[in-house]
Amino acid sequence: FMHCLPVRRNVVVTDEVLDSKQSVIIQQAENRMHSQNALLLKLLGGKSKSK
Repeated sequence: FMHCLPVRRNVVVTDEVLDSKQSVIIQQAENRMHSQNALLLKLLGGKSKSK
């Protein structure tokens, strides 16, 4: 199960689904956070770290 968070437990989705081993909500939220940070940095004119 994927969701971009925040989610209302037992309203939008049940605890059983959220806590299942097939749920990738935390990974999805982390990916979203990195994408949002990169976009914000770009919009604010910041410089990203280069290798």
